Amino acid sequence: MRSMEILKQAGIMNRVSLQGKELLSRTLYLDRQYEMEGVIRADVRSLVIQDAWQEVLKAPDQACTGLRRVPFPQGTAAGLSGKKALPLLGQLPEGAQVKYLMNQCMNGIIQSESYVYQERGFCDKEAYNRYWDKIEEQGCRMYSQPHEEDPRWMDYIPQYRRRRTLFNRIKTLRVEGDGAGCICRGMFSDSYHELNAEIFCDRKSGVVSECKLAYLRAPGRACFDNVLCGKELEGKNLYTVSKEELLWIFGRSAGCYHLVELMKDLIAQARAAAKEG
Repeated sequence: MRSMEILKQAGIMNRVSLQGKELLSRTLYLDRQYEMEGVIRADVRSLVIQDAWQEVLKAPDQACTGLRRVPFPQGTAAGLSGKKALPLLGQLPEGAQVKYLMNQCMNGIIQSESYVYQERGFCDKEAYNRYWDKIEEQGCRMYSQPHEEDPRWMDYIPQYRRRRTLFNRIKTLRVEGDGAGCICRGMFSDSYHELNAEIFCDRKSGVVSECKLAYLRAPGRACFDNVLCGKELEGKNLYTVSKEELLWIFGRSAGCYHLVELMKDLIAQARAAAKEG
């Protein structure tokens, strides 16, 4: 049996903790070339960012290493509304990396909110459920195509009252070569979800022959139906497919935010592997 050649692999971890009246969201990115961390410190009630920074511990260019403040506009919240400020970060040196790390930190804070709903001003769990019902009315498959037996969000999440560590997320990405073929494997696991992806493609052309998806842990039956989206990627070119196409295939009201995130990350690794030859 021919052994697989590991072309690229990366790990991304986010943790959100409650420290007094502040949320601290830390994202670590680690691969062969880079080791870097992004951090956001935000007020727990308003989510307004108090401080943010990026530290590059390892990089191909030693000049890129170091600790740098991330200059969000004053009053930017580390929630859904704050994502409008992310494109501004693309203008910074190493802007793509900073934007990615800050986006991951924001995603973690949004997910951690379920355990500080009272601090955020919601009177009870049902009020928080109604808040997300309104926001996500057509947001993803779970909300747009719910099943009657699905639990409410606040009943689904782990019920232990978290007082310090609020949320954890781990993603692992791996690209393997097998002669003319290429296999991209990704795993997404957080405090609420667990899903996997495998993409088989031609190593030279990038054309996808098969895309396998698996949901192992998710809040609703509709979430598990997202495995059907994999067929829509088959026949497309992994090296040229756009973010907009990925959003149409894996996201919107018939898809899953977390699946879109995993696929974007995994395809980025595949493209980096191809670029490196």
